[in-house]
Amino acid sequence: MRSYLSILAATATLTVVVTSFASWILDPYYIAHRLAGKVFMQPNDRAAKTAFLAKHCRQFDSYILGNSRSEILKGSQFADAGARFYNWAAPVENIGQSLEELEFLFRIGCPVSALLVGESVDVLAHPPPDRLTQMEHPLITGRNLLLFYAKYFLGPQGAIAHFRSKFSNSRPMFYYPDGHLDYIWEMQSDADYAIPSCKISRLTTQQKIDLFERLPQYRKLASLAVRHHIKVVVWLTPLSKARNTVLDDPEVSRYIGELHQIAGLSVLESDRKSPLLSDFHQWHDCNHFNRAVFDQLIAPGVAKLLRE
Repeated sequence: MRSYLSILAATATLTVVVTSFASWILDPYYIAHRLAGKVFMQPNDRAAKTAFLAKHCRQFDSYILGNSRSEILKGSQFADAGARFYNWAAPVENIGQSLEELEFLFRIGCPVSALLVGESVDVLAHPPPDRLTQMEHPLITGRNLLLFYAKYFLGPQGAIAHFRSKFSNSRPMFYYPDGHLDYIWEMQSDADYAIPSCKISRLTTQQKIDLFERLPQYRKLASLAVRHHIKVVVWLTPLSKARNTVLDDPEVSRYIGELHQIAGLSVLESDRKSPLLSDFHQWHDCNHFNRAVFDQLIAPGVAKLLRE
């Protein structure tokens, strides 16, 4: 009986070791490997980029922050203003998380001279913070590093996620060394705006509360910017014709007005009447615009502010 139990324990241990090693090697969330090249499932951009910057932040002095709409931005287009940008945006990023990242940069002595912060007034979701694609790196949170890695590599879950992505209708992305990415999919027709996930109803009372709770965070950002002599440009992300009705809400307009009034921040808005916002050729999907939309509607104002 004792021999049987020993064999059973050894087999279980070997299974855990083998499957954990497979999860480590495949690493679909890019926790142990650098986030670069073509990927077929959503990695943990937030943790991967934090780990990279912990070692390489002195290559940069400026940062792009925001959610997945900001991830396509190439900071190199502002190089003539003297900025060396890294794109630290991540899906469903909120201003509170961006502040934690900025404080992390200060804590480890990274140079910071400019921030380009995307603000999406229609993105008010709160995904579970323990979701594998969303978890903050312990370098930010101060939590146990071994427990963090165990969630990704102890057992077969990483390997399973990798192989599942190979047989699903994935949306591939290509990541570059400066943190930005290309979305490798496009809208196919104007009818794509009509799919259920594109529609947005009026904001609920709680969503409006959540929106206005961002203002103290922006005021804190402005205070830090003044104290550390940092230029901060906040740009309101352009919304497609399927979603820009949220801007008709008087409370949203009031929120944007108060954002403009925060000293220490420069706030840019795009032209709501631009034909780019209703041209499906300019959108990857109804939530994510092509880089040309930013380049035409926002980038000239950013470049001007960075040169001032």
